[in-house]
Amino acid sequence: MEPCPGSALYGKKELAAAAELLVRAAWHEGVSVAIAGGLAMQFYGSPRLTADVDLVAGAVPKFVIPVRWLTFGGVSSTGVDGIPVDWIVRVDNYAGLYREALDQAVEIADLPVVSPEYLTAIKMQAGRGKDNDDLIYLLQQPRLVDRAAAKMIARRHVGGKFAEDGMESLMQVADWRSAKDERLRRSEER
Repeated sequence: MEPCPGSALYGKKELAAAAELLVRAAWHEGVSVAIAGGLAMQFYGSPRLTADVDLVAGAVPKFVIPVRWLTFGGVSSTGVDGIPVDWIVRVDNYAGLYREALDQAVEIADLPVVSPEYLTAIKMQAGRGKDNDDLIYLLQQPRLVDRAAAKMIARRHVGGKFAEDGMESLMQVADWRSAKDERLRRSEER
């Protein structure tokens, strides 16, 4: 599998094929896993490319050869055809969020994927620019995210009432952007 020309970014087809092999191998060892990160975003319709596969895991499978340890828990490794893989096993203050996300994963194309509600909380917790863009994207998709559930997950795991209010603000931004995009689309149709 080759990255997109001129970059180290992969599309959904290549990453999903690699993830499927890794998920099956982890299951063979009795390790629970769910797809997160950029590949999960692609499963939810995002056009965003990504450079790796992120797997939330109950443990690091024995077959994994670590390239480096993740400071918050887990390891980075090299997976199928050289595609980087992060095996995320949180051991910090967000361990409960990731355990629940793993337990509540949904099945998409026969693969376990972190649900959109938990993915929004994970993106909020990460707080990087691309994570905020991903979070807004998820919230803009009609009927994708159960917003009440997402707010409660943020409240429980990301930062209490402050995080719940922050999620509400992000929902308002997503709605504003959707309305703006709709007005632009209508004006272009005229």
